[in-house]
Amino acid sequence: MKNLFTTAAVFVLVTCSHAQNLLVNGSFEYRALGWTFTGGLSILGPPSSPALGVEGTNCASIGGADIPNSTLSQSFSLPTNTDYLLTFNEAANGDNYPGRTASGRIDVLAPDNSLLASYSFTNISPGPLAGTNGFIKHTFSFTNSSNADFATVRITDTSANGGVAVDLMVDDVSVLAMVPPVLESGPPVLILWPTNQTVLVGSDVFLPAEATGAHPMRYQWWFNGHKLPRQTNSVLSRTNIQLRSRGRYQIEAKNSLATIRTEPVRIKVVIPPHIITRQRAITAETGGRVVLSATATGSKPFRYQWLKDGDAIATGTNRIFRISSAQAEDAGTYSVRVANIGATDEKTIAELTVTP
Repeated sequence: MKNLFTTAAVFVLVTCSHAQNLLVNGSFEYRALGWTFTGGLSILGPPSSPALGVEGTNCASIGGADIPNSTLSQSFSLPTNTDYLLTFNEAANGDNYPGRTASGRIDVLAPDNSLLASYSFTNISPGPLAGTNGFIKHTFSFTNSSNADFATVRITDTSANGGVAVDLMVDDVSVLAMVPPVLESGPPVLILWPTNQTVLVGSDVFLPAEATGAHPMRYQWWFNGHKLPRQTNSVLSRTNIQLRSRGRYQIEAKNSLATIRTEPVRIKVVIPPHIITRQRAITAETGGRVVLSATATGSKPFRYQWLKDGDAIATGTNRIFRISSAQAEDAGTYSVRVANIGATDEKTIAELTVTP
């Protein structure tokens, strides 16, 4: 595979004429707004916990709930032939287990999911985190010499323990485009444009855009081919988004010389899973057959993981879990974890007793 980006650790001060952060909500002050995750994710900070992190009061904890290879990602527009700096702060939160190691990897992915750039890191937990204690800042550079007009940054918790007793914390994530000064003359030219997003129902969403060219510059947002009334700023903000707001969005930039409009981007609204199966007590004779099932509402497809006494069952990855011949060691508490692209729900389904 041809690597279209070049990466390197940066240890010198980089100077340039203009730097623009292409990521949204990199400090997590708006919770998970703008980010998509798989597996375990918590946003730590007030009011549920003390201020934590290096920028603002919140930070993201990846890999919680003992879910290995949890990810946090965001897509962003990517001007070509431009140099970039990707910076982030990370820490290992080991609570009362100092010395445990958290490891992670941050990737830049092309629209076809091919790997364009990658950076791996590790950190040793000092114990309970407080404020900026334990956070380390990382910076690496890359150059977009491809024709890709957007990319995705993805952070993965690669800890060998899959997040058990230690979580990967990240904060103040940014992608800086090191671009020359823009000229305020000529027809509109987009230098920042919206990208596809997948969000949970009820979330706040905003789509950023920016055009350079002769002033005055006027903007107009479109939704499913129709003008959005009173949406004439460069950034589109939608609060408490519902299913009716899913669809295709475009922005039009216009000055006295020309009018341009972006290709449509899609906002996908996801309903989080909710397990509706009731908990029950089950008694089975030794050698008997046990069948457990889970029903959930929300946006499909779902991923299932059955657990016994809190530990994942390797063969329990379907909606229905079967024990063909119950033995004494099968007795215990059975729960199920149901996840979709946006969230995870977990619930105890059965207390199993096995009699002789």
